[in-house]
Amino acid sequence: MVSIEQVVYVVPLLALAASLFYNALNLRTANKNQKMQLETRQAQLFINIYNQTLNNQPTRDAHKIMSTWKWSSFEELSETLFVSEESEKNMDALLLIGAFYNGVGILVKENLLDIRYVDTMTCWITMFWELLDPYIDELRAKTYPKLFNETEYLYKELMKYRKEHPEPTP
Repeated sequence: MVSIEQVVYVVPLLALAASLFYNALNLRTANKNQKMQLETRQAQLFINIYNQTLNNQPTRDAHKIMSTWKWSSFEELSETLFVSEESEKNMDALLLIGAFYNGVGILVKENLLDIRYVDTMTCWITMFWELLDPYIDELRAKTYPKLFNETEYLYKELMKYRKEHPEPTP
């Protein structure tokens, strides 16, 4: 037979167990919701960045200018950016694109934007960085030592991601 003392001990234990179970479920749901909100914010942030690339006329113009650049030496790069008739337009394009990708690089570095989103911009980032990469040390020595550091980081992270996630073969 069950005594009143046994009931007095068991009921609070059952209530405690039920409370712990309920709190665990709430915590799990809260974590799931928080993760969903983070992913939604990252997707919204990416859409804003992507729209900046596609729908912003100065950015589009800068990418068009960039697609005409072909350098085989630092002297040619210097001529294009500092001496030619088009040097102001070229420098504006370089700084606009570089600053834009620097910003994206910071977001990726700080885990505010997942690199898998940035993968959709691979061709532009690759084109920009691979144009500068052979000359970046000289350019940094002559201008600013940290010039496009975050763009370089973004490029390297993107190449790492592409290596780990190759495109599917048809």
